[in-house]
Amino acid sequence: MKIKLTQQLTEVLATAEKIHGQSLQMQNAYLQGVTLSTVSKFPSFRVYSSGDVDRHLTRYGIFNPSVRRKGDSLDLICRAEPSETTWGGHFIDEKAVPFYTKLRIKNNTVVKETSAVALTGGTVMSARAEDWRLFEGVDGELYTNYTNYCYYNKGWPQQDTRSTTCVSRINGNRLEHLRELDVSQFKEPNAEEKNWVIFSHKGRMYCLYSLEPYLLLEMDDDFTMKRVAVSDDARVPRINLNYLANGTNPVLTTHPRFGKHYLLFGHTFTHSPTSNKRNRTYWHYAYVIDYETLALVGATPYPVIGGGGRQGRPDNIMYVSGTAVYRHNVWLFYGEGDEHTECCVIPKKTLYRNIYRL
Repeated sequence: MKIKLTQQLTEVLATAEKIHGQSLQMQNAYLQGVTLSTVSKFPSFRVYSSGDVDRHLTRYGIFNPSVRRKGDSLDLICRAEPSETTWGGHFIDEKAVPFYTKLRIKNNTVVKETSAVALTGGTVMSARAEDWRLFEGVDGELYTNYTNYCYYNKGWPQQDTRSTTCVSRINGNRLEHLRELDVSQFKEPNAEEKNWVIFSHKGRMYCLYSLEPYLLLEMDDDFTMKRVAVSDDARVPRINLNYLANGTNPVLTTHPRFGKHYLLFGHTFTHSPTSNKRNRTYWHYAYVIDYETLALVGATPYPVIGGGGRQGRPDNIMYVSGTAVYRHNVWLFYGEGDEHTECCVIPKKTLYRNIYRL
């Protein structure tokens, strides 16, 4: 099933081609001008600041959150960094730590229902796991998909990397490692494979490998790749033609224009205007997956949220890694400056007014 572009979306792509060749400053200025959050100021709030809980483990950041919603209750997982040497390339000896807690939605904010606790297990000493995302399995249990890094070169800093997406089950305060996901049966894998997102549909598990080209794979119960469910090599319309990455695990919701469907967010980024290559500026877009066909059927051609001017170590970074839809709002959870966990609340009607049908 090929993505079909309206005249409006064709014009968006034409404008994007022109912007793509401009200077970084011009790209950022244009993108900031068309980002939805500059038109409607969405309520936002800090959930955790670095050092808030178990200071020894979170003093250098507790960020990149993900959630699983049940009713007005949220399971939340974040990535914590206990050492500043992480940012200098010492990845293996100083591991990231997953923190888990329960939240409850209350009006346009959340309240903490339990204390945040560090989860153990789920990886090996010779590898580094990070950026845990939450999803519910077909069995109703809570799972996490995350990136696992291995490093090859001797000495420091560690730069020659390989990364894969892995899955663990969350059992109490432990992660039980289940599988390293593998797509080699269907495509040639890259040295770094990350940001694959997972959701359940009609009693089966699916992995969205990429948005562009659109590649959705069905998995067996043990998370082995079974078959290509949907593929489409068409360009996804967006105003920033830089690499498009997955961001959040898809969540089930409904809307009059799309019926029952899955909503997720993806992102592009513009490179840092400084020598700090980590200090990218992220731009986040919303996408709709049809419930029946599992094809990509909707997109925001302009960023919903993003841009620079943040707080934290790299002060341009706003990285959306978790989403939930509850009643009339869409909740976006993001890491700010690779240090803090924040959330913003977007009226559902505002978001869907800006989603174009493909």
